[in-house]
Amino acid sequence: MNGSSSFRQIVKARIARINLKKASGLDLITTGILKELPTQAICRIVPIFNIITRRHYFPQEWKLAKVTMIAESGKPLEEPESYRPIISLLPTKSKLFEKLLSKRIMTMVEKKNVIPESQFGFRNQHATTEQICRIFSKVHTAFEERKHCPGVFLDVKRAFMIECG
Repeated sequence: MNGSSSFRQIVKARIARINLKKASGLDLITTGILKELPTQAICRIVPIFNIITRRHYFPQEWKLAKVTMIAESGKPLEEPESYRPIISLLPTKSKLFEKLLSKRIMTMVEKKNVIPESQFGFRNQHATTEQICRIFSKVHTAFEERKHCPGVFLDVKRAFMIECG
């Protein structure tokens, strides 16, 4: 990321595409506020994003999320395991930076062909259904050829346990 006017235009374009229905995080900066920023304010944001990138330092405040929990039906309300997080609201400026950085990283990753074709998570035009078809095809081929087809499947339901107390 650089401080040039082209990067300002990229930031402006990204802000223009932000969904107005997205809620704000703990900073209370709404997407509507970002959309109303004048060019001078965007000129102030760009150097902040550049410093974050150059210094490899992400502000602690931008990492804090407002989490809303929802009780799972039929489970005791006094048990922490009865709840699951449904909304994790990060600060709007954090989400904006993440979108810009993600776009840049993915552009470089795709150009250099770093991610193998078998990787489907977090990739455009690599839907879960395509991965299921791919796995089915491999299993079917192995079955037809009377070969073994080993697989490892993980259940990560409890991977994100929340500590209460």
